[in-house]
Amino acid sequence: LAATGTFTWADIAIKFPLRTETECLDRWRELENPLPRPARRQPATFPFRSEEDTHLRPIALELLAECGGIGGDTHVSNCTWTEVATRLEKITGICRSGKQVRERFVNYLNPALKYGDLTDEEDQYILKRQQEIGNKWSTIARELGRSSNCIKNRYYLMTKSRSKRRRRQAAAQSPPSPSP
Repeated sequence: LAATGTFTWADIAIKFPLRTETECLDRWRELENPLPRPARRQPATFPFRSEEDTHLRPIALELLAECGGIGGDTHVSNCTWTEVATRLEKITGICRSGKQVRERFVNYLNPALKYGDLTDEEDQYILKRQQEIGNKWSTIARELGRSSNCIKNRYYLMTKSRSKRRRRQAAAQSPPSPSP
């Protein structure tokens, strides 16, 4: 191809069987005129600090109010949690992803939800509703004013401790197996 000076992108694509002629052309354009890529910081992996919580709640509430309100699960379509994370980073200097910020707010900082220990009545309600409607944690959480993550974790904690108790009781009731 270089000897004749003429070629088509189809000729080039033949040399790269996993690429189309369009992909070869796009790659050539990218190498000829590379666009500067913005440096992307990695989100922090350590737990949220109290300073972040202090700033996160008002930022999230302000943005959610601008976008159309706040509910138990805070599914708001007009704004993104990435915007909340960006605003938080400007104040604290700590990079967080939109997902991290959303999970922190929804599960720990949302003023529309109750936090703290669940009562025995709430435990019984969770067990009863799970039997009725299945693993629809958001529905049960909305009814109790708690986060769906809190309800799901509590349910599995209760069922795990129940099954351990049953196994212990069954082991205590069964006769010991004979030794050889």
